[in-house]
Order: sequence, then structure tokens, then C-alpha cells
Amino acid sequence: MPPFHRLETTEHTLLEKLLVGDHPLLEQLRKQAKLVVVRTRTPLAGVGISLELHVPRATHHLPGHETRDVELDDVGFQLQGAQEGGQAHVFVQGGFLARLEMYNWADDWPQQPVLEEEPFHLVSGNRTPAPSGQRDMRAVTRKLEPPTKV
Repeated sequence: MPPFHRLETTEHTLLEKLLVGDHPLLEQLRKQAKLVVVRTRTPLAGVGISLELHVPRATHHLPGHETRDVELDDVGFQLQGAQEGGQAHVFVQGGFLARLEMYNWADDWPQQPVLEEEPFHLVSGNRTPAPSGQRDMRAVTRKLEPPTKV
């Protein structure tokens, strides 16, 4: 098995921003994030990177998400030296943090990415990514909560 690595500063900052909010499932994911390590880093067509994450299975998974995947994708950022902004996504699979993806909308992904400013939440449902003053917790809750059975 290859060695695991810690999150780099930019990766850690973006993951933290993706997990912001007053929701019990986000709280559980924040607990997982304290223990997360990186299995692999894979380039995304030159404009981003995908991290395969590992959380020790002794950590509690998200209840109700054993067979349901979740994607949170409402965080934007600006890297130093990049013309365009970028976006971050975190994927939860089987109730555990599984993957973190970060990409620029147009620029090459740098070897050592550094955030130019604090990452920001994006306006939910907007076709063109635009900063929002605060996170749309209703949209986040819809993604986190298992669908109700009718």
C-alpha cells in the first residue's frame, strides 16, 4: 500500500470551507476531516487536481449515507497568479469523505497552489459562479439529507 500524505495548506483550507455550516452531518464530516489523509493526487486535464481521501473506518460514518453519495460543490477560490477563479468539490461515499477536487476555470494548475484570498461560497443554482455573502444552508441540507420515502 502506498504511503498516505497530509493535506497541503490550500487543500486543507478548501476542505474546511466546504464543511462550514450548522448541520449535524457537516459536524460529523468536520470530525472526519481532522483525521483525513490523501491516498493519491491525480491531475485533472491540467486545470485541477483530484485527491483520493482516506478516513479511518473507526471514525463514525454519516448515518443514512452508507449507500448514498453526496457532493458539496459551492466553494470558489482565486489562486495567486491565475487569471480565472476556481471551484472545489468534496465527495462523500459510503458515509465517509472520499474525494476532494479543485480546479481552475481556465488556468493551468500550479505545482504549489496558493490562495490569493479567502475562499468563498458560491451562489446556489447560479450558472455562472459568483461569490455569495453566506452559504445557502437550505441547498446544502437538501444535498445532505437522505430523500424521504413516500
